[in-house]
Amino acid sequence: MNLYAFNDKNDLIHISEVEKKHKEKYFCCSCSDEMIAKKGDIKADHFAHKPDAVCNCESYLHKVSKIKFYKEYNFCLKNKTPFYIEYKTRVFCDSCQKIEKLNLSCKNVFIKPYDITKRFDKISMEKSYKGFKADILLESSLHPDEKIFIEFAVTHKCEIEKLNSKIRIIEIDLVNEKNLKFISNRKIPINKDYTDKEKIQDSIALDFFGDNITGNSSPKIIQLHNTK
Repeated sequence: MNLYAFNDKNDLIHISEVEKKHKEKYFCCSCSDEMIAKKGDIKADHFAHKPDAVCNCESYLHKVSKIKFYKEYNFCLKNKTPFYIEYKTRVFCDSCQKIEKLNLSCKNVFIKPYDITKRFDKISMEKSYKGFKADILLESSLHPDEKIFIEFAVTHKCEIEKLNSKIRIIEIDLVNEKNLKFISNRKIPINKDYTDKEKIQDSIALDFFGDNITGNSSPKIIQLHNTK
């Protein structure tokens, strides 16, 4: 079931934004066929293709993820609103070791956010760089050599050539639209503990857990490639 479609103004619309007595026309993000907004009391609300339509679910989810990220990140840039990468960092305290007969140290884990809009103030969709096309390309006006590829993987992962390009890549696995909640939250949460002194090495797989995601939208994987 598709939760997103284009309206006749080519805006990406979630089914929750559609009124029951709607008059607009809606179109598939993938195949561009006209869709029917289903707003009933029995089945979950969704956009449906007409019976004779042929559409690729993978292409739909891949396209929606790019459009939704591009739209949300642009909003953050224009309104000076943060878009975070969040990760866990460990902080050690050895104050108790200085007390006589106590040789204790404490470890606390904090969520540390990094607002990527402060560094990467330009965004493009499906733009090429060094011969590779990015789903989303983030760039820095002050540091032109700094780029980040945001790649969305439904069934097809990044090709080896792209991973070996030394371009910074954040690759996010997707199963359905529920996995896109992190975009609306404007946070990419990475559940990996490491100290500030440690660096994320190339191609480390980091667990990504969405909020209260269960069933078919189980925890996905974010891959960081060529990061320092």
